Amino acid sequence: MVLLFVTIAVPIQLEGHFVSIFWILQTCLLFTLGVKKQIPLYQYFAYPLFLIALVSLWQDWEDASYFGYRKAFFNSMFATNLVYVFCLGWLANLFYRNPKTTALAPIKDNWKAALKILLICFTVVLFYTFFREINLVFSRWIDSSAIDITGQNSEKNPSLIIFNDSVLAGYFLLFLGGISFLNLKKFKDKGLADFLWVSFTVIFLCIIINSNQITRDFRDTYFRPNAYFQASKFLLVMPYVFYGAMFYILKNIQSNLNLFNQNPTRNMILELVTHGSILLFLGIELDFWLDKLGYASPFSIQKSILWGLYALVLIFLGIRTKKKHLRLASMALFGVTLVKLFVVDLIDLSTLEKTLVLVSLGILLLLMSYVYNKFFQDEKVD
Repeated sequence: MVLLFVTIAVPIQLEGHFVSIFWILQTCLLFTLGVKKQIPLYQYFAYPLFLIALVSLWQDWEDASYFGYRKAFFNSMFATNLVYVFCLGWLANLFYRNPKTTALAPIKDNWKAALKILLICFTVVLFYTFFREINLVFSRWIDSSAIDITGQNSEKNPSLIIFNDSVLAGYFLLFLGGISFLNLKKFKDKGLADFLWVSFTVIFLCIIINSNQITRDFRDTYFRPNAYFQASKFLLVMPYVFYGAMFYILKNIQSNLNLFNQNPTRNMILELVTHGSILLFLGIELDFWLDKLGYASPFSIQKSILWGLYALVLIFLGIRTKKKHLRLASMALFGVTLVKLFVVDLIDLSTLEKTLVLVSLGILLLLMSYVYNKFFQDEKVD
């Protein structure tokens, strides 16, 4: 009864975020005492209180407004989130280190499920804590850049808007990569590896589908600047930073899959997707730089040559690493290149241009044949 009275009476005297902080601190205190002193009643009372604390935090997030805080990282919402991060980490550590003294110890599966729920809550709160503050920083910058135009609405710096979106997306990707790295080095949890595989595959495919538009937005903002604002040169660097983050995380996901010796088909698919993405990004870069050099669209011949060169790279990698799927992908890519060449590219070319293109691809085909035949001869010798 005393615990119930304190839980209800004390928050009535508090306001705002202090109510949420009180409930999560009380949850930590009850659970710690319950584990250390082996008092199951305290632990059972802490579970519903934990749910109340989470609901209270969610309500704080819903009620919080970016415009209600003057400084990012120096506001009551950020302090509340940090308290929750610390408390959730403390609770998860208690669960992990004291499995036999928790009230759920007799039921092993329930204890593991509770630990996973705590870790999920910890991860979500940690992610949102810094996501919100980063967004607040850019919201302030964007609002301060607004210019009142006579007879029109206010104009905001488009470079900051795009930069805000890209930084938040990069933060999300790096956060996911950090989880993958920790799982690889410390946790070694198969379920988490499966979650990372599924979630990142969905995110990666969404980004791949929109990759051309993403890079175009960066570069159009720089080369076609707003009349009232000077575009930042960092917009030209952002696509490469974005690509680097993507492939770093792909490497971590692949390492997680290898750690648990999962179905090799997944690794094969991931490797093919990686090479397909590299080829796509190279094509986007080729389009951009040829456009800046004044060549006409849509660069069909240049794309065919790029595909042929990448097919040569794939067959070399497939032979060197003894991966059959890379060699087959190389042949398929070169076959598509030849079909595209004869059906689309050669129609509008002059005789001299056709000769140069066919000779170039013929040289590539000879190189591929030489490398492939040498590989089979080496296999026979071995």
